[in-house]
Amino acid sequence: LLDRLPMHPVLRQADAKISADQTGVELAKQSYKPSWGLSLSYGRRPGDDAAGRPYSNMVTALVTFSLPLFTGDRQDQQTVSARETLKASTYARDDQLRQLKQELDDDWARWQDLKQLNALYAQTVLPDSAADVTSGLDAYGNGSGDFFEVIRAQLGDLNAKLRALRIQVDTEALKAQFLYLTGEQG
Repeated sequence: LLDRLPMHPVLRQADAKISADQTGVELAKQSYKPSWGLSLSYGRRPGDDAAGRPYSNMVTALVTFSLPLFTGDRQDQQTVSARETLKASTYARDDQLRQLKQELDDDWARWQDLKQLNALYAQTVLPDSAADVTSGLDAYGNGSGDFFEVIRAQLGDLNAKLRALRIQVDTEALKAQFLYLTGEQG
């Protein structure tokens, strides 16, 4: 279960955010490098000029060059900000993983306890309560027992059966919680 814990949707979402933040750091580093740009456009101009002649078609070429000379302000701040955002995302993911591990540990301990309780009820409590009901009915049938003792034995047996069912329901609920924590479906 612990090996499958990183497949939890919350952690996968955090991993995607970390990946995006790493891309943000790389983009911030790119701002230190010079950049080139080239733009070429063609246009037809409808209509006529003031002399009644049609406008000529137009071609525009634009070349840009950006040279970051003073990087101390904007680029440095962007890079530091991107790195801090990445650190925060990483810490948040680690915190979420710790919380999920703690939940898993708590649920695992509870599941172990429920398994022991289930075995105890199946091997001891339920057979004993059924035996109490049988002996109470036998004693009442022979005339040596009290009717209220039979009722108490039957109530005790029903309570034991209800508790055993509750243990089974809690065990199944923990199985569902394990599926949730590992990110599995059904």
